[in-house]
Amino acid sequence: IGKGEEYPTEQESYEAEAETLYSLLEDFVVPLFYRKDDSFYSKKWVQYMKNSIRTNSGVYSTQRMVREYAQKYYYPAMKTYTSINTSAEDIVAFRRWKEKIWSNWHNVEVKDMYLDGTKDAYVGKEFEATAVIYLNGLAPTDIKAELLYGSVNAMGKFQNATYSTLQLVESNDETKTHTYKGTAVCVDSGMQGCTVRVVPKHHFLSNAAEMYVCSWSNDIKGENELSE
Repeated sequence: IGKGEEYPTEQESYEAEAETLYSLLEDFVVPLFYRKDDSFYSKKWVQYMKNSIRTNSGVYSTQRMVREYAQKYYYPAMKTYTSINTSAEDIVAFRRWKEKIWSNWHNVEVKDMYLDGTKDAYVGKEFEATAVIYLNGLAPTDIKAELLYGSVNAMGKFQNATYSTLQLVESNDETKTHTYKGTAVCVDSGMQGCTVRVVPKHHFLSNAAEMYVCSWSNDIKGENELSE
């Protein structure tokens, strides 16, 4: 909504976008729908409908939605069910693993995050991210650390984030922390952002979101600005 305007606060942004939306409905959409001729329907409205169907049906369609659900969720869930249903021991072990995750996750924390190579960034430039993570008794094999990066809006929220998996490079027995590193490429111009998230990992999980837990990085040290 709007033309990319920036506002001092999120609330002002919501109010301005709401005003734009209601004005569009009141001044254009609703009058267009009721502008009927002798055929008892709005030919201009039908023209807009057909154009929308022609340009969007390939992406915004029930067929695409069902296919995506099947490929991303249903098929992996069926595969997991088939593999786990053959062994009662595996089921018990998986349940215990879930309980361990839920019991310890409240203190899982991204202690530090560092960026290198983002100064004077440009499209196509590679940068490196380092994250120091405290797992509160969980093992590195229990989690997956991911770097999220991409364009952000005026409020600092991702518009189209991409993610890559960070690799474990060091464990510190004294501080009980683990260091993860990875690289990514700046893929777009404009205001960019990145952060690190930690999610559970298990070969029986179809999707990490099943566990309803996730830890995010709060602060970035070093070169924390990408291209503008």
